[in-house]
Amino acid sequence: MVFVDEPEGRRIETRSSADGRYKVVVPSLPDRGYLVSIAKLGYSPAYLNPGTEGVTEMPHSRRLEFSKELSSTLSATPYSVQAYDARPLLTDFYLAPRP
Repeated sequence: MVFVDEPEGRRIETRSSADGRYKVVVPSLPDRGYLVSIAKLGYSPAYLNPGTEGVTEMPHSRRLEFSKELSSTLSATPYSVQAYDARPLLTDFYLAPRP
């Protein structure tokens, strides 16, 4: 997973654990966010946007099914994340295995 602050040319990389979980603490950016890119061998280069309506309420099995259904239509462009207050931003990304 790569976090990019384009105006400053800053790049922060992290790896997930074996079960796909990650935790990263990055400096907050005033009035802008980071572009996030995710890649994993054997998975589609596109991922389900965590902001897609209803995704966070879906059970894990349905999220996986949903991401597989959409993997051919999802774009592989970076997703922008930005915290809007002092609280940590918690978000999920859903990768679809390649068929």
